[in-house]
Amino acid sequence: MASNLLRGGCACGSVRYEIRARAPRMFCCHCRACQRQSGGPMLMLLATKPGELAVVSGKIAAYHSVSIGTRHFCSICGSPIYLSRVGNPGAISVFAGTLDHPEAFKPAFHAFAGDKASWLQLEPGAKLFARQAVEPAGRQAKSHGGKRSISIERK
Repeated sequence: MASNLLRGGCACGSVRYEIRARAPRMFCCHCRACQRQSGGPMLMLLATKPGELAVVSGKIAAYHSVSIGTRHFCSICGSPIYLSRVGNPGAISVFAGTLDHPEAFKPAFHAFAGDKASWLQLEPGAKLFARQAVEPAGRQAKSHGGKRSISIERK
């Protein structure tokens, strides 16, 4: 099976990335940490592997959380680009809103649907997980919280 080439970037245009993946899957997370990170009722993420994502321009900064992982974002405008999760080094989650064409993906499932905003209507028949979801690499999603720090990655 051939790889798909996906492109995306930050709001200011400094960070640009490419993803070469065979079968990327988009999912939505409704946990409180993702609501806070997105500033909305949920966070849309594209599941992929570290070797499939290449940052081709710009500087990435990182926000570390011991229990969640690391959120990587543009060091200029702050747009979130991807998450690398604690305990699952074989998977990353790209913020789907940063894709050039996010409309190309429909959510495969909704994680932490128990934390979903009561007014938010999901598509009938959507696959829901009340709390934890099995991520593509086969590990359980962790609850969020913990110690945090910020660092800058030089690219």
